[in-house]
Amino acid sequence: MAKVIFINAQEGKVEERVIVDVLSGTQALVGGYVQQVPFVQNLKRSTLWVDEEGLCKGLQYGFMMDGHRFAGNGVVSTLEKSDTKATVEEVRARIQF
Repeated sequence: MAKVIFINAQEGKVEERVIVDVLSGTQALVGGYVQQVPFVQNLKRSTLWVDEEGLCKGLQYGFMMDGHRFAGNGVVSTLEKSDTKATVEEVRARIQF
C-alpha cells in the first residue's frame, strides 16, 4: 500500500489516496495507461503520472502544472511501494484547473 496524491481534474480537487498496487492503482485513478512526466520536478522524489492517451481520448477536463497542460487526471507517486513525500498543499499550489 502507498499514499499518493490524486489530481482529480473532473471535480477540480487534489486529494490524498491510498492504493494497494502502485501501477494498477495509478492506472485506475488516471483512467488508462500512464505516462511519466519527467519535466515536472521538485515533487520530493515523486513523479507526476498522467493518462498517456488523454489528448487522443478527447477528454473535456484536465489541469495545468508548472505551465504545462495535461488532459485527464493525474497522480503524484513514487516509483516503488512507498508513500509520496509531497503534500496535497504543495501539489495544489502548483495546479490550475
